[in-house]
Amino acid sequence: MPISDIAKAYRPDTGRRASEAQMARLGLGARSGEGPDPKTLFVGREIGLNGEITACDRLVVEGQVEASLKDCEAIEIGETGLFKGAAEVRDADIRGRFEGKLTVHGRLMVRSAGKISGELRYGQLEIECGGQIVGQVEAGPRSPDGYGGERGQPALESPVKMPATAAPSVQSDV
Repeated sequence: MPISDIAKAYRPDTGRRASEAQMARLGLGARSGEGPDPKTLFVGREIGLNGEITACDRLVVEGQVEASLKDCEAIEIGETGLFKGAAEVRDADIRGRFEGKLTVHGRLMVRSAGKISGELRYGQLEIECGGQIVGQVEAGPRSPDGYGGERGQPALESPVKMPATAAPSVQSDV
């Protein structure tokens, strides 16, 4: 048998495969051959990424990212994830850490292990018990569709400034 055929048939188990629960949470298919959604960027554990990220539908961070994020629908930061820099998105789900400037035109969900440090602007906010926001916080008005303004348009024209220094234990819809 030619070496190329052996290489194709041999696939070592590296022990780094995601669990089915992780795959489902990230929207990745469990069926053979099914991968991430189009325009999804996944930064896995122990992976670092620096630079500018544009035009992705979803960024999933399990490792470390130091970047500027623009024209992205959603960011998801896992418990092991760290994003440093600036991001402007429609929706965000934070389980890990975000450090920098975050603008969320739609819904921001800060999970119990999540922490945001820096400047924050949002359309809707929900914080689980234990979630933390430290820094400058601005809330903007919501439109009837729940996304603050027309999709793709800044929803934060007349923000209400709120200082945030403690970890709130209530959910808030602004």
